Amino acid sequence: MRVYKYRLQWIFPLEKAIKMLELIGVKSLTRIYFRDKTLRILGQYKEWKHSAAKDVQKETIKYIKKTAGENKKILYIELYRE
Repeated sequence: MRVYKYRLQWIFPLEKAIKMLELIGVKSLTRIYFRDKTLRILGQYKEWKHSAAKDVQKETIKYIKKTAGENKKILYIELYRE
């Protein structure tokens, strides 16, 4: 019997990634990667808490905006689900 690993990943420009997070929600993801213009990974975020979905979503979007504001090299966000 073969076992297949299911994985989804989407890479969006910063603003479109935030809109997509508002649509699909954060809890459906495994982690979020921050990428530069060459798509190199600059960091990741996977530390959302297991509380109400709207609170987690607001905190995650706030963290993404803060991180992107501190590091101007971040141009793309990868939404990843494993």
